[in-house]
Amino acid sequence: MTLIAALDTVTIIAIVAIVVAVVAVVANLIIMARYKKKQKTEPPKYTLTEAAEKIEIMRRGEYLVMARNVTYSVGEEGEIAEGSYQITCAVDGDTKLNLRVNGLVREYNSGVNVTLGAGDTICCVSGSALMKRV
Repeated sequence: MTLIAALDTVTIIAIVAIVVAVVAVVANLIIMARYKKKQKTEPPKYTLTEAAEKIEIMRRGEYLVMARNVTYSVGEEGEIAEGSYQITCAVDGDTKLNLRVNGLVREYNSGVNVTLGAGDTICCVSGSALMKRV
């Protein structure tokens, strides 16, 4: 009689389960080692202070230029700091602009003050706008 024939079904299932568990643990250790190695060699994409200097937001003196149809988030991980801002039209002669603040689109007059808190979003719908901290 062979060794496998001498073992009962429960013992065979237990041995197979142990082998599968050992293979899974070894595979997990290999994946984690590769992930940690990749994480150490890859520099951070940007720091918190550089987040406000992304391509979409350019500094022009003390104004932030908000591009059209680009949604900006407010807070530590967002592009804009919390606070009160004066929004003016980027195009001379325009007196009104459409802004999407937290998903709601409204028409605002140029020079309006908007207070933004953590987690808020803002987007210029009708055109670009200048944003000055008040």
